[in-house]
Amino acid sequence: MIAKQRKGRGFRGLLEYVENKEEAERIGGNMSGQNPRELAAEFKFSWQLNPNVERAVYHVSLSLAPGEYLSDEQWNEISDRYLREMNFHNNQYVVYRHGDKENDHIHIVASRISLDEGVDEQSYRKLR
Repeated sequence: MIAKQRKGRGFRGLLEYVENKEEAERIGGNMSGQNPRELAAEFKFSWQLNPNVERAVYHVSLSLAPGEYLSDEQWNEISDRYLREMNFHNNQYVVYRHGDKENDHIHIVASRISLDEGVDEQSYRKLR
């Protein structure tokens, strides 16, 4: 499995990309928004807990080798474990699956701001 991590400043553009990509499907997360606009507004709520954070957006794509395939349930188990190991267990996130390439892959969009502790500094260090 290959992981590509990025930090960013804006949720809306990233959410538009992951949701509107050809063969995209939302398969998990802990948010109630139904579209990029609603999700971005929800993410803004956590950002207000620590508005000094310039790069509150966390984006990771997890990809399998060509020919390998996982069910949505397996991908959700992996994304939950991944986020827990990265200390994002109290952060807002959504998971999208893309079927537009040879390799099965997901995108996780998360807030770097914990809902109970502010910025998760440990995850920030792991991104450097």
